[in-house]
Amino acid sequence: MRLAITLLLSITLLHTAFGQRQFKKAEKLLSLKAFDLAIKNYEEALAQYPAHAEGYAQLGQAYFMTNQLLESLKAFERAFSLDDQLSPHYKLQYGMALKKVGLYDKSESVFFDYSTEDDAMASHQLASIDYAKSLLQQPDKYDVLSFEANSDKSDFGMSFYK
Repeated sequence: MRLAITLLLSITLLHTAFGQRQFKKAEKLLSLKAFDLAIKNYEEALAQYPAHAEGYAQLGQAYFMTNQLLESLKAFERAFSLDDQLSPHYKLQYGMALKKVGLYDKSESVFFDYSTEDDAMASHQLASIDYAKSLLQQPDKYDVLSFEANSDKSDFGMSFYK
């Protein structure tokens, strides 16, 4: 019985140590700006440890840096659903990802929450959201028309030579 308990405890500790090593490797890749490799490592680690909120937040950060915004939003939402007390840095990036995809109302609420951490940055982000909303209310300034020398069968654009 004692041997079985020792064996079970050893396996559990080895499994945990392997998972922590995988997260450390992914974190190192993220700090080296190897975002694609970091994403791969975070996904592998999170497949084994799906309740690791910090891992999801860092995965969201890696997706954000590769401009995969929808995946970034999913990862950040999962992270905040697991732990709403994560680092304010993740909240800032989550708000910026929301703003980039045009979810201005939701990003405003995130930046209002973030204003307790860094009021200047939150104010700047909120001002940029207000500006973007005002631009959306303005009529279009330009009309895009097809150039009449081209046809719908053209493979190349028209060129002018001297």
